[in-house]
Parts: sequence; structure tokens; C-alpha cells
Amino acid sequence: MSFPDIKKSVDSRAAALLEYHMSLLGESAAGFVQGSMSYSRERSDSGSSIKIGYDEKNKFMSKTYDLAFTLRIPEVELGDSFKARLKFRGMKQIDTGFFEIKPGNETADGLLNDAALVEEIVKCSRSVDLAVVSAEYSSGSRTLNVKAVPYAGAFMWVKLPPVYYPLKLNSGEMRALLGLMGGVERCLMRKLS
Repeated sequence: MSFPDIKKSVDSRAAALLEYHMSLLGESAAGFVQGSMSYSRERSDSGSSIKIGYDEKNKFMSKTYDLAFTLRIPEVELGDSFKARLKFRGMKQIDTGFFEIKPGNETADGLLNDAALVEEIVKCSRSVDLAVVSAEYSSGSRTLNVKAVPYAGAFMWVKLPPVYYPLKLNSGEMRALLGLMGGVERCLMRKLS
């Protein structure tokens, strides 16, 4: 089997895992439109959208398809572009967290480090292990993206020896992640209006 054939096989296995994860959402998946290695749903009232898909990472001997839930809020004015990443705090369990933002960006700090928003994320992290929660704003496109990436949900391919490893989420975890995106959207839209 040639390398392009192997890659195509790996991509189809990853796509099958994504389809499986979407099936776990049941009726909550209504309105999502399938794209290339992703599903997305746009709200007509706010213009915001939620995308469930893969962030692909190529390494020398492996490729990982990390499942990512991304909330996109267009047409917002937040000043300068920024990137922020949530840092969790807690000893035995996560108690709280904060978005680490470049000093001097009070608008982003006030928006992202809102107590209700952080509590929404912490609440989800108690039922789903979150690898990354990040926010990125582009002043050029005036778009805010908030992304949550769980540890599970990924598809891993080790090239030599060839090993395929699907990390499956359960339906409760998928619903919690989708609920997180809805909760984050409500908190942000409240602050932005």
C-alpha cells in the first residue's frame, strides 16, 4: 500500500470517529452541517457559529487529529488582536482558572476573566478532561474564537509500526462540551451587548 493510500485510510478512520462522536449528540446535533473533517452550525440571530472538528498535528513519526469545539463570534470590537489560554488552578480538583492575557489589554481581560465565564468552563472540566481552552481575537476580521480541546476524542496514528488509536468520548462528555460552547456563548454575548 502506498503512502497516499495509507494517509487516505487514516483520514477515513479519523472521519469515522468524528461521525461516531457526532452521533452521540443525538438530537443536539440537529442543524450541524458536515464539512471536510468537521461539522458546523450557525445561529441566524447572532451570526455566531460552533464548529466541531479536528486540529491536525503532524509529527515526524505520528499524526494526531485533536477534537476541537470552536465558538466563533463575528463582528465584535475588542481593540488589538490577542491570544489567551486558560490556566486552571486547584490541588485535588480544578477549583478555578484564569485566562492568561498579555498585560495591558483590559478589554480582553475583563471579557475573558469574567467569573461566570470561567465558572462555566471549570464546571465542564469536572466532567471532561480539557487539554486546552483558548481564545483568539483578530482585529482585522473583528472575530473572536474560543476553542475547547478535550484530551479524549482524538484519533492518533503512529506511522512505524503502524498503529491507529481512537480515543473515544462518551455521550455525556460530548453533550457537556457542546453545552460548554453554549454557556460560553451566553456569557460572552451578555458581556458584549
